[in-house]
Amino acid sequence: MPKTLPLSLIAVCVCAGTAFAQSQTATLSGRVADPSGGGVAAAHIRLTDRATSAFRDDSTLPDGAYRFDLLPPGDYSIRVTAPGFKAVEDSRIHLDVATSATFDVALSLGAVADSVEVTAEVSPVVAVSVADGTIVSEEKIQALPLNGRQFLQLALLSPGTNSGGSRFSRTPCARGKSPV
Repeated sequence: MPKTLPLSLIAVCVCAGTAFAQSQTATLSGRVADPSGGGVAAAHIRLTDRATSAFRDDSTLPDGAYRFDLLPPGDYSIRVTAPGFKAVEDSRIHLDVATSATFDVALSLGAVADSVEVTAEVSPVVAVSVADGTIVSEEKIQALPLNGRQFLQLALLSPGTNSGGSRFSRTPCARGKSPV
């Protein structure tokens, strides 16, 4: 056996380990501070993916630090709130694959007195679709005359169905015979 084979095998194993170490996600961390520079404990942070509107909520640690792991790459907005401070929103966060970004937030003193309340009646959406499904009750089954007692004909009671035409009627299942 040539001497280069074990060295080649070791090189392949090392490179394979490096390939598996590649990450497809990103990390965002930072610190929430008050006007004096001290950390704000238990501040509420909401990180929202601007493309999908998916969000993650977290609270800061006693020193004001926070961290979001395993984030899909993309553009994000962040909202930080804490009692006694004005809320901060920022949508300039961009995360790339396999990156670890830092975003520090400085809060201003003041109570949030403004609030937006949306009140409106929601009109229910009534969509008729065959995807909704149809329930054929036992009464319907017993009351309907079935040609040859083929239970597959009950499917024709659902809206949007048809018998399949002449091509379907030539199959063994349509004639009530087992395909086996």
